[in-house]
Amino acid sequence: MENIAIKDFLQFKFLESLRLSPDGRYAAFVKRDCDEDGDAYPASLWRVDTASGELLQLRAPEKEGVLFAWDGGKILLAASGRSGGGDTAILEIDPETGDTAPAFTVPLPVRGIEPAGGGAYALTVQRDLRPPEDREENGADWYALDELPFSANGPGYATSLRRNALYRFTPGEKPVRLTADWYHVEGCTVNSALQKAVCWGQSYRGVRSIRPGLAVVDFATGDFRELIPPDVWRVEHADFLGNKVMMCATKGERYNISENPNFYLVDMDTGSVTEYCQVDVMAKGLGTASDCRFGGGYDCMVRDGRIYFTACEKESCELWEIPAQGVLRKATQGNGSVDCFDIRGGEIWFVGMREQGLQELYRLDRETGQETCHTGFNSGYMAEHQIGEPEECAFVNDNGDWVQGWVLRPAGYVEGRKYPAILDIHGGPKVAYGRVFYHEMQFWASRGYFVFFCNPRGSDGRGNAYGMLIGSYGTYDYDDIMAFTDVVLERYPDIDPRRVGVTGGSYGGFMTNWIVTHTDRFAAAATQRSISSWTLHEGACDSGYWVIPHMHPPTSRVNPLAWEQSPLRYVGKIKTPLLIIHSDHDMRCHTGEALCLYTALIGRGVPLRMCLFKDENHELSRRGRPQSRVKRLEEITAWMDRYLKEEA
Repeated sequence: MENIAIKDFLQFKFLESLRLSPDGRYAAFVKRDCDEDGDAYPASLWRVDTASGELLQLRAPEKEGVLFAWDGGKILLAASGRSGGGDTAILEIDPETGDTAPAFTVPLPVRGIEPAGGGAYALTVQRDLRPPEDREENGADWYALDELPFSANGPGYATSLRRNALYRFTPGEKPVRLTADWYHVEGCTVNSALQKAVCWGQSYRGVRSIRPGLAVVDFATGDFRELIPPDVWRVEHADFLGNKVMMCATKGERYNISENPNFYLVDMDTGSVTEYCQVDVMAKGLGTASDCRFGGGYDCMVRDGRIYFTACEKESCELWEIPAQGVLRKATQGNGSVDCFDIRGGEIWFVGMREQGLQELYRLDRETGQETCHTGFNSGYMAEHQIGEPEECAFVNDNGDWVQGWVLRPAGYVEGRKYPAILDIHGGPKVAYGRVFYHEMQFWASRGYFVFFCNPRGSDGRGNAYGMLIGSYGTYDYDDIMAFTDVVLERYPDIDPRRVGVTGGSYGGFMTNWIVTHTDRFAAAATQRSISSWTLHEGACDSGYWVIPHMHPPTSRVNPLAWEQSPLRYVGKIKTPLLIIHSDHDMRCHTGEALCLYTALIGRGVPLRMCLFKDENHELSRRGRPQSRVKRLEEITAWMDRYLKEEA
């Protein structure tokens, strides 16, 4: 059995965008590989026969992503023109043979396509509302920022004056835009049988609200009718349920912006809202944390009069079902993660991570709940490598809450020998650690480290009250993490308490910063894509303009608690050797967060190093370019080795 190595993730296969044919006969999905030489993740289109299990690759790997949809028994594939101006060529693929033929051409750069009934298609297209002189194709080499949000993680500054619009398109005819000039479609569910779509979005000039409106679009008539105006509900998803609209949403009246959404029915004639089912889980949440995924897929839908969605309970992200009003049950009973799913013709299929395994494609038996794995893309790797099994290490905190945590022993562990250890803190904060495969943790264990991690207050999977952390960062969450560290050191006496390091990214980066400014118990720290100042976060983060006023009302600029809870205020107390990892295109936790921390600390006699990754964003550790991901893990590991290994 081989140990886990840094570059092992280059062998992993990532699955996404699972979609079943209307009759449930085939499941199509996208598989991504890692190409180290090309520094990319080429994507290929596959299908599986749901009866025989036969796999067939339909399209060879391409550097860009794959956009496809089912149209009856055929697959429509957007072949070109999606990312820039110009036409989009649509191909038709026979799922049985893989034969491909031209279908039609759309005279627009398509970002989404769905059959809309009556021979028409629903198109999602990004419209550019900037004046011609501000556009790159006309020679502009600047960004003119005219509204909020002015950036987004991934696209960067290319968001101002852009709107996602909904079109109706019939081949041979001119596309018809169904949304107003300034309307931005945040999400849309198309029902071809009804020839309708339900959209959540808003028209805005200046500042976009986090509470979109809800509207129904009729593709037969072109009618666009608003059911709920903006600024009322924070809508996460919507679909059709019978003769009403199902809405997954919250007003955040009790638990602020971290409140879990519930399910409601909206009358299509009156717009009146009635509660359908209360669920104290984070539907469509961030799920169970892992660095072994790439893309997504369906995480909420209505099928056969039932609502299905993914959500965490404790450490596991599962598929949930609401078969009738007020009823909630788990459809899957495994331990791990359901990453995306689809349901058609009585078939339930999902992409999941089970039993410390990497992603594979599974079929779920509705009656028995039995899961059957239908692919083995990653099975060879799992069989050949020594995978550590996380040992549960839970405890009861000072509030009487049961806090889940786990410990990975070092590979080749010998009782009585002293070992270094790394505390790894998840992001979010409303996400959860679990037993799913986590490459960086497994790698550190293979290098002789104990690795321990937990879900402190503020994490997902334990309901609204446990997940509420707004305005309290660095308080009881810090207490839980420090108490967990004490528990681990007590229960695992072979950990050398003088050689314990700490790391984390995003919220985990904030918490790493908070830890090193409030204790010197750790021998080394690596803070990643972190937060150092809430005022900077409010002004520069892509979501800061609406998140931070909820945390520190009315704004961090006047609320003294924002500075009280900013790690940057306490930087003079840092004694721990600190490595700063950040990306220069991170719009979720802006690069300035790291630069301010570095500038304040340099010259104070504390060992310090900053590694800034060019052209990467907040997803560096998960979807960053392969070579950047390798370098990131090399930097963190070398830093920990330097200060935690006895020979160093």
